[in-house]
Amino acid sequence: MPVTENGYEYQMPDGIRNQLTKELLIDFHNNLVKIFKPTEYIDYINFYIYIESTFGWDEAFKEACKVHNKEWLYEYSRHLPWYEHDLFCDDVGELMVQLEVIEEGEPLELEDVYEEEIE
Repeated sequence: MPVTENGYEYQMPDGIRNQLTKELLIDFHNNLVKIFKPTEYIDYINFYIYIESTFGWDEAFKEACKVHNKEWLYEYSRHLPWYEHDLFCDDVGELMVQLEVIEEGEPLELEDVYEEEIE
């Protein structure tokens, strides 16, 4: 992975990206919902970017890969250096948006969240 003036750059190989099917990503999303039990704001901007690279993310990805007989894909992600793994997880999240598994969402204003909690 090259280090540039912008930091680390990771390019997911096409052979890996092509294995991340919509069906696998739907199962991955469902696993994440079971693990994290979010109640609202289940979109990329307000939920997924905060859980990428966590233990729960890893477990959900592992289970989705197992169901789709792609354990090797999980192993690929686990053998990346930590900085490449973080970028891999980011790419997976963005792919979920591109394939319409999840919505991208709009950033919430903190005032809106707090007002909802008070009401």
